[in-house]
Amino acid sequence: MIGDKQQAIKDYSRAIELNSNLSNARYNRGLILSRDLKQYDEALRDFEELIKRNPRDADALFERGNIYFQKGNKQQALNDYTTAIPLNKQLGDAFYNRGIIYHQKKKNEQALEDLRRARDIFASQENLKKFGRANDAIMDIQGGVKK
Repeated sequence: MIGDKQQAIKDYSRAIELNSNLSNARYNRGLILSRDLKQYDEALRDFEELIKRNPRDADALFERGNIYFQKGNKQQALNDYTTAIPLNKQLGDAFYNRGIIYHQKKKNEQALEDLRRARDIFASQENLKKFGRANDAIMDIQGGVKK
């Protein structure tokens, strides 16, 4: 929380070394590795292990999908988002990211469906920033003018 990502990695790694069943430590380490340090291969190992232990872990599937997306493997990212969504129907970011991939694949009806669902979830969560981002993507696909 104080911003020392390297020390956090060390602490999470030590906790996992002491108890390999600490899913939260593995998840948090994976987040820091992927989102903050851009060490995708190392983060991928954490999320792979979490999914191996619990194939129904929607958050780990979503994060692994994000890593695949960052690495350019959009099909695997799409697969992970598609697997995560039924496990957590309130995972708005998974709908959003899948919608973006569908749009890139020229599957605009599927893209719009996912982006609208993401927008609705973000609205229900009162997340105006993500709501606006989803709405802008919808408008772009529809050829509308942003307000």
